[in-house]
Amino acid sequence: MWPPFPSSCIPMIDLRSPLAALALAAAPLASAAPEYADAVLFDEPVAFYRFSETSGSEVGNAASDRAGEASETGVDLGVDGPEAGGFGPSNSAAAFDRGEGGVVRLGTGLTRSLAGASAVTLEFWLEVTSDVLSGFKNQNLTPVFVGTAKGGGITTGVNASIRNGRLRIGGRSIGGDGFQAGQYVKLAPHAGGFVHVAGVVDFAGKTITTYFNGERVDESSVAFQADTFQPGERPAGIGAVLDGEGGATNGHHGRIDEVAFYAEGLPEDRIAAHHAAGSGTPAVAEPR
Repeated sequence: MWPPFPSSCIPMIDLRSPLAALALAAAPLASAAPEYADAVLFDEPVAFYRFSETSGSEVGNAASDRAGEASETGVDLGVDGPEAGGFGPSNSAAAFDRGEGGVVRLGTGLTRSLAGASAVTLEFWLEVTSDVLSGFKNQNLTPVFVGTAKGGGITTGVNASIRNGRLRIGGRSIGGDGFQAGQYVKLAPHAGGFVHVAGVVDFAGKTITTYFNGERVDESSVAFQADTFQPGERPAGIGAVLDGEGGATNGHHGRIDEVAFYAEGLPEDRIAAHHAAGSGTPAVAEPR
């Protein structure tokens, strides 16, 4: 930990400037491998839920003051999270119990922050267990959701869903839009470990791209009606689909950590850099 300095003595440097890139490149190797949180915050998410809490119902947001609220049952905070080198000691996650309706409600403020974006990125670390792979035959598990639903289907929004051990990213750009989705991609067994997932929903470019562990595993052409995300006053959540009336369906079952939302489509090299940072692999942040 660096010793504290008076704020007046610290020059302000734009981390995206060429000067910052040169400074990072010249730094010793030990400081060139940022922790995962540093890599994520460098790309300015509108919300970033690290699940560092060990108890209570409030879930802090590392990117702003917009906290989430965990349900009284079905969400256990303070459970073991990913243990790779980029997360620091005693990293924690949240465990969701589908049978008890576990969900973290993020309110409508997050959705408003994403409204008008030409692309949206969802990013998180997902525990891959036998339950995720085959424990809920022909049922949907929903790790991350933005928007609202009716009858279990998304009316407007974006989400990550799992069915029969396969994950896909999908959603609707605007009310009345047909549901658009990438291909279901098979999740590999990780013996209780975590996989890094990122999904880029490009409304203007009409594509949905899915990444596992920093590598692109699917890119699908789709037919969104609108070129920007127009969700209206819709809720967002982690661990289930929210219906806008307080209900939650298609709940997830297992641990989730490090959930981030971006009002842009993250480029492939930045997604790879995030995974590298979480894995403890040396990587230098470059200006975008």
